[in-house]
Amino acid sequence: MLSLMSVNAIKVYAGGFHSWVLLDETMPKRDEFQGLKGQSNDSASPRDIGSVMNNSQMDMGSNWNYQVAKQAKFLLQVNYTDTAMSHRFVRFELPDRHLEQGKAKIEEYIRSIYLEEPGTVYHKLQEDEDLTGEGGQIASAGRGKTGKFFTLQVVSDLKRLEEPPAERRDLVKGDYTFIDEVFDLYLRHDVSAVGIQPQKTSIGLQVLMRDSDIQASDYEAKLGSWANKFHRHLNGVVKSRIKYFELRPYNYAPV
Repeated sequence: MLSLMSVNAIKVYAGGFHSWVLLDETMPKRDEFQGLKGQSNDSASPRDIGSVMNNSQMDMGSNWNYQVAKQAKFLLQVNYTDTAMSHRFVRFELPDRHLEQGKAKIEEYIRSIYLEEPGTVYHKLQEDEDLTGEGGQIASAGRGKTGKFFTLQVVSDLKRLEEPPAERRDLVKGDYTFIDEVFDLYLRHDVSAVGIQPQKTSIGLQVLMRDSDIQASDYEAKLGSWANKFHRHLNGVVKSRIKYFELRPYNYAPV
């Protein structure tokens, strides 16, 4: 796993079809690292930066509804968990014939989120490589049908973008008692529970959000605007389905 060789990993989470790595908040990378911009002074919650390992499966599940996928322009998989900041990931394939155009569009997108979202503190663009399993089989390919896969990760302090609702839970590291409560809201089709196909995981509650779900309220539209912006920026360049994934602090989950 070459992507872990340059970072100071302190803990690994594995759940379902994807895994995350928590990095040392003081020295997240072993090589030279530019300081995070605009960090909060909240020392109670470490500024952990996630790294998707098996990201080719990040938005798939055993009960995947393909009809829903066809009807949506894009899908955002959100995991409400105990992380202090929002960790966002986008995996996409840049066709060889649009490689330079695509890279320019991505740079434009990155500049825009720093300018438009004051909570943005870190980003990393990675050209993916083949990840192999224990038996030597390719678990996640670095190349698709028409070009190379890339993963963009962005870390954002949501408190500087959108305050949590007045009625909210206090976020406590390692406390996942909220899962059953939020899961019940989705089962009852509560109006505040935006998204579909809730699933309990070892680190939180997973839900899929269609582009129409994100636009359901001003609140969700602001939290999910990063996915909408990326979809617009890469429209016409990326032909295959883009995968959006977010680890979101659970005090922003429905109440």
